[in-house]
Amino acid sequence: MPAVDRLIKDLRAEGKVDSRGEFTLDPKKAREKMRQFQLAEPHRYVLLLIQAAALKGARKVTFKIDANDMRMTFDGARFTEEDLRDLFASLFTRVENRSMQARRELALGLNAAMALNPSLIRVVSGDGRRTYELLLRPDAQDAVTRLDEQSHDTTIHVHERFRPGLVIEFFRNLQGTIEEETLIRERAQFADMNVFLEGELISGGLYLPAGAIAVVDIDEPGIRGHLGLLPMAVISYVHVVQNGIWHIKMDWAKGPRGMTGVIEAKDLKKDASQSGFVQDKSFARLRKVLASARTSCLVRLCQLLRARALRTAQAAWAQAAIRKSLLEFTSLSAFTGKKKDAFASAATELEIWPTATGDLKPVSLQALITQVKRTGLLPYSKKRYQRLESSPQADWEAGIAIAFDSLLPRSPFYDPEAARKAYAVLKDQKVD
Repeated sequence: MPAVDRLIKDLRAEGKVDSRGEFTLDPKKAREKMRQFQLAEPHRYVLLLIQAAALKGARKVTFKIDANDMRMTFDGARFTEEDLRDLFASLFTRVENRSMQARRELALGLNAAMALNPSLIRVVSGDGRRTYELLLRPDAQDAVTRLDEQSHDTTIHVHERFRPGLVIEFFRNLQGTIEEETLIRERAQFADMNVFLEGELISGGLYLPAGAIAVVDIDEPGIRGHLGLLPMAVISYVHVVQNGIWHIKMDWAKGPRGMTGVIEAKDLKKDASQSGFVQDKSFARLRKVLASARTSCLVRLCQLLRARALRTAQAAWAQAAIRKSLLEFTSLSAFTGKKKDAFASAATELEIWPTATGDLKPVSLQALITQVKRTGLLPYSKKRYQRLESSPQADWEAGIAIAFDSLLPRSPFYDPEAARKAYAVLKDQKVD
């Protein structure tokens, strides 16, 4: 049994569930038990705090971080006295709403931050009328008090006492490489709210890299975002975002290289690591939505190619991408079945299949299908002929090869009379 599952089992055994479904547990016992469970990377506490802010409806989050302190401020709904007093019990309640989820993320984030051995963590939250403070210390009980001051925001201060690595952290901060800063820059870049780090806006909402083409928008219940293609890119992946943080990069097992996307999925459940998602029905639904979006993206690519809206290099890449996609994940039934596949239909008329004829003119899939229906055969080569240049010499060589092939009884081009006439003309030609 994983450590987190053992922890939850132990805490549930010692707590009670009231009539509202709230889980009550002695705060001291909750704290002692929670200290036994830590994230593999405790510096990720900043990501949990960002998610708590997003769940509270924050529109602006600011960070000031140095080698000794982390200070975070955000607007939105406040944390109540009850939130702060029963912080860790929120991890085991059956109630599922945004307020309880925010309390849970705050509990996990503060618990992870305590693993860094700070001398003090201070949380202050108010709504302009009532303000409460939570103090966490390694060697003292948690304390919640009401303050006289008025506050409209939530502030979190993690004060780290001296440790051997503090000097190293100081110099890392001068280079902008403190772990928390690196995590925030990387993982909060797709947040809809404005996330500022040392005065710099580092979030931009759900956006795709510059240069993405054939972009389609996704807008399904609980799932929204964009999917597109990056010509000449080597890998394909989709960033999956929840509550302002991207958690995973889903690799594409099939389809063209360069497929890129950023998706916000609200209904996914995080796993015990707090950095991935449970592979349940909601995750399976996300895969289906992405598969449908991939088809729409490829249809859009076909439309751009047909409209000659792509540059030369992009067009060549698009042709190869479409061929690869048709061969990899489009079945024959997509072309012959009663319900034709949208991508297959869009790609059928595109002249993207190279030929080995003298004029090098590509043909469409529809032309190949027509030939198979008419003759029952489709001659093809798995290897590229190295001299497909358009020149008198190449045309002459191709003509001789076709004439010879037409003399063979098993050839789909078998026509002895036409072959002899073609050879008689070709053998007397003078080619430079």
